Amino acid sequence: MVIITRLLGIMCCVVLTGSVCAQQPKIPLSDSTYEYQLVTKGIDIPWGMAWLDKKTILVSDRKGELRIISNGKLLSEKIAGLPELRAQGQGGLLDVAVDPNYDQNKLIYFSYSGLEGAGEGAHTSVMRAKLQDFKLTEQTIIFEGAPNTTKGHCIFPAVIEEIVTLIHNA
Repeated sequence: MVIITRLLGIMCCVVLTGSVCAQQPKIPLSDSTYEYQLVTKGIDIPWGMAWLDKKTILVSDRKGELRIISNGKLLSEKIAGLPELRAQGQGGLLDVAVDPNYDQNKLIYFSYSGLEGAGEGAHTSVMRAKLQDFKLTEQTIIFEGAPNTTKGHCIFPAVIEEIVTLIHNA
């Protein structure tokens, strides 16, 4: 119950600050120069990334694929076991985070446009799952932003790190 209360608090903060965040702040340009480097090809709309270890990145592709980049190369095998989702408008497979104890428990968290609710459309969901041998097991939905909607808007997918922190600090 404490986790749900905290999640609802985060949701309220995100919704209430939406109008403030919509304004473009005036940020001075940096004098630093940055160099862009392509890491890999083959991911249509990379949305979220999380390091599994020093050489391995877990990447969500908004169209509904979870992929692994190892040593700078996109591995051909896709991760199986994702829930059914809707990749439409701003929705799809969204942010991804790795559990702070991933080395021991192999847990990951991700947000997506879930179809689990009643009625047409989708809603933002957060799932926890164990990643083993390119397969998600022990999937548990830990948040559902019901009710379903057909608008295709993405609601707060980027709070996944805060959700993981709340779970581990509860």
